[in-house]
Amino acid sequence: MSEHETWQNNVRVSALQIWSPAKVNLALYVRGRRPDGYHLLESLVVPVTLYDRVAVVVEESSSLYQTPQIEVDSSGFAVPTGPGNLAARAAVAFLEALGRPPPRIRIHLEKNIPAGAGLGGGSSNAAAVLLLLQTALGSPLTWERLLEIAGRLGSDVPFFLLGRPAIMRGIGEELEPVDLPRKFHLVLCGNGTVLLSKEVYAQARVALTDFSSASNIGNFLMGMSSIVDILHNDLERAAAVLEPSIPTLKDATVRAGAVSASMTGSGSCVFGVCPSRTQAVETAARLRAMGFWAQAAETLSSAWALCH
Repeated sequence: MSEHETWQNNVRVSALQIWSPAKVNLALYVRGRRPDGYHLLESLVVPVTLYDRVAVVVEESSSLYQTPQIEVDSSGFAVPTGPGNLAARAAVAFLEALGRPPPRIRIHLEKNIPAGAGLGGGSSNAAAVLLLLQTALGSPLTWERLLEIAGRLGSDVPFFLLGRPAIMRGIGEELEPVDLPRKFHLVLCGNGTVLLSKEVYAQARVALTDFSSASNIGNFLMGMSSIVDILHNDLERAAAVLEPSIPTLKDATVRAGAVSASMTGSGSCVFGVCPSRTQAVETAARLRAMGFWAQAAETLSSAWALCH
Protein backbone atom coordinates (compact mmCIF):
# COMPACT_ATOMS: atom_id res chain seq x y z
CA MET A 1 0.00 0.00 0.00
CA SER A 2 1.26 3.49 -0.80
CA GLU A 3 -0.13 6.71 0.65
CA HIS A 4 0.18 10.43 -0.09
CA GLU A 5 -1.47 13.19 1.94
CA THR A 6 -1.92 16.90 1.14
CA TRP A 7 -4.11 19.82 2.20
CA GLN A 8 -6.12 21.75 -0.41
CA ASN A 9 -8.34 24.68 0.68
CA ASN A 10 -8.76 23.27 4.20
CA VAL A 11 -9.61 19.86 2.80
CA ARG A 12 -7.40 16.90 3.76
CA VAL A 13 -6.69 14.81 0.67
CA SER A 14 -5.33 11.28 1.07
CA ALA A 15 -4.39 9.23 -1.99
CA LEU A 16 -3.69 5.52 -1.54
CA GLN A 17 -3.31 2.55 -3.85
CA ILE A 18 -2.81 -1.17 -3.46
CA TRP A 19 -2.52 -4.31 -5.59
CA SER A 20 -5.73 -6.31 -5.31
CA PRO A 21 -5.14 -10.07 -5.94
CA ALA A 22 -7.20 -12.76 -7.63
CA LYS A 23 -7.88 -16.15 -6.02
CA VAL A 24 -8.34 -19.74 -7.03
CA ASN A 25 -10.29 -22.49 -5.31
CA LEU A 26 -7.90 -25.45 -5.23
CA ALA A 27 -10.77 -27.55 -3.89
CA LEU A 28 -14.46 -26.68 -3.62
CA TYR A 29 -17.10 -28.97 -2.14
CA VAL A 30 -20.80 -28.16 -1.76
CA ARG A 31 -21.85 -29.58 1.59
CA GLY A 32 -25.57 -28.82 1.50
CA ARG A 33 -28.12 -26.01 1.32
CA ARG A 34 -29.58 -23.81 4.01
CA PRO A 35 -33.38 -23.32 4.22
CA ASP A 36 -32.91 -19.87 2.63
CA GLY A 37 -31.33 -21.48 -0.45
CA TYR A 38 -27.70 -20.52 0.19
CA HIS A 39 -25.22 -23.33 -0.45
CA LEU A 40 -22.84 -24.45 2.28
CA LEU A 41 -19.25 -24.85 1.11
CA GLU A 42 -15.95 -26.33 2.11
CA SER A 43 -13.21 -24.80 -0.03
CA LEU A 44 -9.45 -24.33 0.05
CA VAL A 45 -9.03 -20.80 -1.32
CA VAL A 46 -5.67 -19.26 -2.19
CA PRO A 47 -4.70 -15.74 -3.35
CA VAL A 48 -2.58 -15.67 -6.52
CA THR A 49 -0.28 -13.24 -8.32
CA LEU A 50 -2.77 -11.74 -10.76
CA TYR A 51 -3.66 -8.24 -9.59
CA ASP A 52 -6.01 -5.35 -10.14
CA ARG A 53 -4.75 -1.97 -8.96
CA VAL A 54 -7.14 -0.12 -6.66
CA ALA A 55 -6.54 3.59 -6.08
CA VAL A 56 -8.60 5.65 -3.63
CA VAL A 57 -8.60 9.41 -3.09
CA VAL A 58 -10.29 10.58 0.12
CA GLU A 59 -11.19 14.26 0.64
CA GLU A 60 -12.09 15.09 4.23
CA SER A 61 -13.71 18.30 5.51
CA SER A 62 -15.71 18.97 8.64
CA SER A 63 -18.42 20.83 6.76
CA LEU A 64 -18.29 20.36 2.99
CA TYR A 65 -19.89 16.95 2.66
CA GLN A 66 -23.09 16.01 4.43
CA THR A 67 -23.88 12.91 2.39
CA PRO A 68 -21.45 10.37 0.92
CA GLN A 69 -20.07 11.31 -2.50
CA ILE A 70 -18.52 8.29 -4.16
CA GLU A 71 -17.18 8.12 -7.70
CA VAL A 72 -15.83 5.00 -9.43
CA ASP A 73 -14.06 4.71 -12.76
CA SER A 74 -12.11 1.88 -14.32
CA SER A 75 -9.69 0.85 -17.03
CA GLY A 76 -8.76 -2.54 -18.47
CA PHE A 77 -11.47 -5.20 -18.36
CA ALA A 78 -14.86 -3.50 -18.49
CA VAL A 79 -16.92 -3.48 -15.29
CA PRO A 80 -19.99 -1.46 -14.25
CA THR A 81 -18.94 1.67 -12.33
CA GLY A 82 -22.32 2.68 -10.90
CA PRO A 83 -23.58 2.24 -7.34
CA GLY A 84 -23.89 -1.52 -7.88
CA ASN A 85 -20.12 -1.90 -8.25
CA LEU A 86 -18.87 -3.91 -5.28
CA ALA A 87 -16.05 -1.44 -4.57
CA ALA A 88 -18.59 1.40 -4.44
CA ARG A 89 -20.83 -0.66 -2.16
CA ALA A 90 -17.84 -1.30 0.12
CA ALA A 91 -17.21 2.45 0.37
CA VAL A 92 -20.87 3.13 1.17
CA ALA A 93 -20.91 0.43 3.85
CA PHE A 94 -17.72 1.79 5.41
CA LEU A 95 -19.08 5.34 5.50
CA GLU A 96 -22.35 4.20 7.04
CA ALA A 97 -20.34 2.73 9.91
CA LEU A 98 -18.28 5.90 10.52
CA GLY A 99 -20.68 8.02 12.52
CA ARG A 100 -19.07 11.30 11.46
CA PRO A 101 -19.31 13.67 8.46
CA PRO A 102 -18.54 11.51 5.43
CA PRO A 103 -15.70 12.35 3.08
CA ARG A 104 -15.75 12.44 -0.68
CA ILE A 105 -14.22 9.29 -2.16
CA ARG A 106 -12.91 8.66 -5.65
CA ILE A 107 -12.04 5.09 -6.62
CA HIS A 108 -10.13 3.97 -9.70
CA LEU A 109 -10.00 0.30 -10.64
CA GLU A 110 -7.30 -0.87 -13.02
CA LYS A 111 -8.90 -4.19 -13.99
CA ASN A 112 -6.53 -6.98 -14.96
CA ILE A 113 -8.71 -9.73 -13.45
CA PRO A 114 -11.56 -10.71 -15.80
CA ALA A 115 -15.06 -10.37 -14.37
CA GLY A 116 -17.45 -13.29 -14.04
CA ALA A 117 -14.52 -15.71 -14.12
CA GLY A 118 -14.48 -17.20 -10.62
CA LEU A 119 -11.25 -15.35 -9.81
CA GLY A 120 -12.83 -13.04 -7.22
CA GLY A 121 -11.80 -9.71 -8.72
CA GLY A 122 -14.85 -7.76 -7.52
CA SER A 123 -14.64 -9.19 -4.00
CA SER A 124 -10.91 -8.45 -3.88
CA ASN A 125 -11.55 -4.85 -4.95
CA ALA A 126 -14.17 -4.46 -2.22
CA ALA A 127 -11.74 -5.74 0.43
CA ALA A 128 -9.07 -3.39 -0.94
CA VAL A 129 -11.40 -0.40 -0.57
CA LEU A 130 -12.18 -1.36 3.05
CA LEU A 131 -8.45 -1.62 3.83
CA LEU A 132 -7.60 1.66 2.08
CA LEU A 133 -10.38 3.61 3.79
CA GLN A 134 -9.42 2.13 7.16
CA THR A 135 -5.88 3.44 6.60
CA ALA A 136 -6.86 6.82 5.14
CA LEU A 137 -9.31 7.63 7.93
CA GLY A 138 -7.13 6.61 10.86
CA SER A 139 -8.38 3.05 11.54
CA PRO A 140 -11.79 4.09 12.92
CA LEU A 141 -13.34 0.59 12.76
CA THR A 142 -12.43 -2.56 14.64
CA TRP A 143 -11.27 -5.65 12.76
CA GLU A 144 -14.48 -7.39 13.81
CA ARG A 145 -16.57 -4.57 12.29
CA LEU A 146 -14.58 -4.72 9.05
CA LEU A 147 -15.21 -8.47 8.82
CA GLU A 148 -18.91 -7.91 9.49
CA ILE A 149 -19.09 -5.36 6.66
CA ALA A 150 -17.14 -7.69 4.38
CA GLY A 151 -19.53 -10.55 5.06
CA ARG A 152 -22.52 -8.43 4.12
CA LEU A 153 -20.89 -7.47 0.82
CA GLY A 154 -20.28 -11.02 -0.44
CA SER A 155 -19.09 -14.48 0.50
CA ASP A 156 -15.53 -14.01 -0.84
CA VAL A 157 -14.90 -10.55 0.65
CA PRO A 158 -13.98 -11.78 4.18
CA PHE A 159 -11.44 -14.17 2.62
CA PHE A 160 -9.76 -11.33 0.74
CA LEU A 161 -9.82 -9.14 3.84
CA LEU A 162 -8.03 -11.96 5.69
CA GLY A 163 -5.49 -11.97 2.86
CA ARG A 164 -3.97 -15.43 3.07
CA PRO A 165 -4.73 -19.08 2.16
CA ALA A 166 -7.73 -20.38 4.08
CA ILE A 167 -10.32 -23.08 4.31
CA MET A 168 -13.69 -21.43 3.74
CA ARG A 169 -16.80 -23.03 5.22
CA GLY A 170 -20.46 -22.19 5.56
CA ILE A 171 -21.40 -19.46 3.09
CA GLY A 172 -17.95 -17.90 3.39
CA GLU A 173 -18.20 -16.56 6.92
CA GLU A 174 -16.14 -19.36 8.51
CA LEU A 175 -12.45 -18.95 7.67
CA GLU A 176 -9.59 -21.11 8.90
CA PRO A 177 -6.17 -19.65 7.92
CA VAL A 178 -3.77 -22.32 6.68
CA ASP A 179 -0.24 -22.63 5.34
CA LEU A 180 0.36 -24.31 2.01
CA PRO A 181 3.14 -26.92 1.88
CA ARG A 182 5.00 -24.69 -0.60
CA LYS A 183 4.50 -22.16 -3.40
CA PHE A 184 2.70 -23.55 -6.46
CA HIS A 185 2.94 -22.42 -10.08
CA LEU A 186 -0.29 -22.04 -12.02
CA VAL A 187 -1.63 -20.92 -15.36
CA LEU A 188 -5.01 -19.17 -15.51
CA CYS A 189 -7.09 -19.60 -18.66
CA GLY A 190 -10.40 -18.20 -19.91
CA ASN A 191 -12.29 -17.41 -23.09
CA GLY A 192 -14.06 -14.23 -22.02
CA THR A 193 -17.29 -15.91 -20.94
CA VAL A 194 -19.03 -14.25 -17.99
CA LEU A 195 -20.80 -16.59 -15.58
CA LEU A 196 -22.97 -15.17 -12.80
CA SER A 197 -22.50 -17.00 -9.51
CA LYS A 198 -26.22 -16.92 -8.71
CA GLU A 199 -27.02 -18.68 -12.00
CA VAL A 200 -24.38 -21.35 -11.42
CA TYR A 201 -25.64 -22.00 -7.89
CA ALA A 202 -29.21 -22.14 -9.19
CA GLN A 203 -28.13 -24.78 -11.71
CA ALA A 204 -26.25 -26.60 -8.95
CA ARG A 205 -29.56 -27.24 -7.20
CA VAL A 206 -30.42 -29.44 -10.15
CA ALA A 207 -26.96 -30.85 -10.95
CA LEU A 208 -25.97 -31.78 -7.38
CA THR A 209 -27.78 -34.61 -5.65
CA ASP A 210 -25.01 -35.79 -3.30
CA PHE A 211 -23.11 -33.63 -0.81
CA SER A 212 -20.89 -36.38 0.60
CA SER A 213 -17.72 -36.17 -1.53
CA ALA A 214 -14.68 -36.95 0.59
CA SER A 215 -12.26 -34.06 1.02
CA ASN A 216 -8.51 -34.45 0.57
CA ILE A 217 -7.72 -30.96 1.91
CA GLY A 218 -6.28 -32.12 5.24
CA ASN A 219 -3.89 -34.64 3.66
CA PHE A 220 -2.71 -32.02 1.17
CA LEU A 221 -1.98 -29.43 3.85
CA MET A 222 0.02 -32.01 5.82
CA GLY A 223 2.07 -32.83 2.72
CA MET A 224 0.61 -36.32 2.42
CA SER A 225 -0.88 -35.82 -1.05
CA SER A 226 -0.04 -33.71 -4.10
CA ILE A 227 -1.81 -30.63 -5.41
CA VAL A 228 -3.05 -32.68 -8.36
CA ASP A 229 -4.85 -35.00 -5.91
CA ILE A 230 -6.70 -32.12 -4.29
CA LEU A 231 -8.13 -30.47 -7.42
CA HIS A 232 -11.92 -30.69 -7.23
CA ASN A 233 -14.89 -28.41 -7.86
CA ASP A 234 -18.48 -29.50 -7.21
CA LEU A 235 -19.76 -26.47 -9.17
CA GLU A 236 -18.00 -27.50 -12.37
CA ARG A 237 -20.82 -29.74 -13.59
CA ALA A 238 -23.41 -27.00 -13.08
CA ALA A 239 -21.21 -24.34 -14.72
CA ALA A 240 -20.59 -26.60 -17.72
CA VAL A 241 -24.35 -26.85 -18.31
CA LEU A 242 -24.42 -23.06 -18.68
CA GLU A 243 -21.07 -22.82 -20.47
CA PRO A 244 -20.20 -26.06 -22.33
CA SER A 245 -16.73 -24.75 -23.24
CA ILE A 246 -15.37 -25.30 -19.70
CA PRO A 247 -14.26 -28.93 -20.33
CA THR A 248 -12.62 -27.69 -23.55
CA LEU A 249 -10.73 -25.03 -21.56
CA LYS A 250 -9.47 -27.67 -19.14
CA ASP A 251 -8.37 -29.95 -21.96
CA ALA A 252 -6.61 -27.08 -23.76
CA THR A 253 -4.78 -26.08 -20.56
CA VAL A 254 -3.41 -29.60 -20.11
CA ARG A 255 -2.51 -29.94 -23.80
CA ALA A 256 -0.64 -26.63 -23.57
CA GLY A 257 1.59 -27.96 -20.77
CA ALA A 258 -0.22 -28.04 -17.41
CA VAL A 259 -0.07 -31.24 -15.36
CA SER A 260 -3.75 -31.02 -14.42
CA ALA A 261 -6.54 -28.44 -14.52
CA SER A 262 -9.70 -27.48 -12.63
CA MET A 263 -12.32 -24.73 -12.68
CA THR A 264 -12.05 -21.98 -10.07
CA GLY A 265 -15.03 -20.75 -8.06
CA SER A 266 -18.26 -20.72 -10.06
CA GLY A 267 -16.32 -20.30 -13.33
CA SER A 268 -15.82 -19.58 -16.12
CA CYS A 269 -12.00 -19.55 -15.80
CA VAL A 270 -9.93 -22.65 -15.23
CA PHE A 271 -6.43 -22.99 -13.83
CA GLY A 272 -3.71 -25.49 -14.50
CA VAL A 273 -0.91 -26.70 -12.24
CA CYS A 274 2.63 -26.47 -13.66
CA PRO A 275 5.89 -27.89 -12.27
CA SER A 276 7.78 -24.58 -12.53
CA ARG A 277 7.39 -20.87 -13.22
CA THR A 278 9.04 -21.34 -16.63
CA GLN A 279 6.53 -24.05 -17.53
CA ALA A 280 3.64 -21.84 -16.41
CA VAL A 281 4.87 -18.91 -18.53
CA GLU A 282 5.34 -21.16 -21.56
CA THR A 283 1.93 -22.77 -21.07
CA ALA A 284 0.26 -19.36 -20.86
CA ALA A 285 1.98 -18.28 -24.09
CA ARG A 286 0.74 -21.42 -25.89
CA LEU A 287 -2.81 -20.81 -24.66
CA ARG A 288 -2.72 -17.19 -25.86
CA ALA A 289 -1.52 -18.42 -29.25
CA MET A 290 -4.63 -20.65 -29.30
CA GLY A 291 -6.82 -17.57 -28.79
CA PHE A 292 -7.48 -17.80 -25.05
CA TRP A 293 -6.85 -15.26 -22.32
CA ALA A 294 -4.09 -16.76 -20.18
CA GLN A 295 -1.71 -15.66 -17.44
CA ALA A 296 0.98 -17.42 -15.41
CA ALA A 297 0.54 -17.01 -11.66
CA GLU A 298 1.83 -18.25 -8.32
CA THR A 299 0.11 -18.92 -5.01
CA LEU A 300 0.59 -16.29 -2.31
CA SER A 301 1.10 -16.73 1.41
CA SER A 302 0.18 -13.05 1.96
CA ALA A 303 -2.24 -11.32 -0.38
CA TRP A 304 -1.75 -7.58 -0.18
CA ALA A 305 1.14 -5.94 -2.02
CA LEU A 306 2.35 -2.37 -2.24
CA CYS A 307 1.83 -0.12 -5.25
CA HIS A 308 4.74 2.11 -6.15
